[in-house]
Amino acid sequence: MEKTLILSSGKCSWSKCYACGWGKLEAPVDVERLKARIEATSLLGVTKLKVFASGSFLDDAQFPRAFRQWFADYIRKTRINELVIESRPEYITQKALDDFKGIKLTVAIGLECADDRVLKKYRKGFTVAQWLKAVKLLRKNRVSVRTYVMVNIPFGNARALEKTVKLAIRESDSVVLINTFPHAKASLFDLWVIGRWKPLDKGQFEAIVSH
Repeated sequence: MEKTLILSSGKCSWSKCYACGWGKLEAPVDVERLKARIEATSLLGVTKLKVFASGSFLDDAQFPRAFRQWFADYIRKTRINELVIESRPEYITQKALDDFKGIKLTVAIGLECADDRVLKKYRKGFTVAQWLKAVKLLRKNRVSVRTYVMVNIPFGNARALEKTVKLAIRESDSVVLINTFPHAKASLFDLWVIGRWKPLDKGQFEAIVSH
């Protein structure tokens, strides 16, 4: 059985991405509160756990290493076979990965678009090369790579999407195609309001990703 766990702690250290409003939200960083949240969650029968946190699970400022080490030990004592977490590339370090040894781990990264020009305008805060460096380290540690790709990303085009999908498939164990939709506090939402960008409807999205 698969289960998704949403944890609120700190805030995304970057919080500048053009379509993201969740990263601007902030919660207290409280290790004991986080532990209590985990312990209160029923994991009976769960074999795959996904942890979402509107930021980076491997960021010490958002999730202190002491908590992550406790969490990894907690997972090892359960029957969970696979753990999926999210992180920006800069927090994917050998030290951070060492804490999860013995766990079948997948780290998901929001590459969004494999075009540095688009990433800069989107205010992603890292380059394709930095993403590839993180992927290489994950591979070295036998950690699975999941890559998020945004369809209809602002400043992008069909050619950039095609290039991104090809690269993501080549370098990742799994790829998630996301229909871009801005959060209310995001800059892209303002662009949508004034009519300079609009999201794809379901039919348009499916027509693009089916190719």
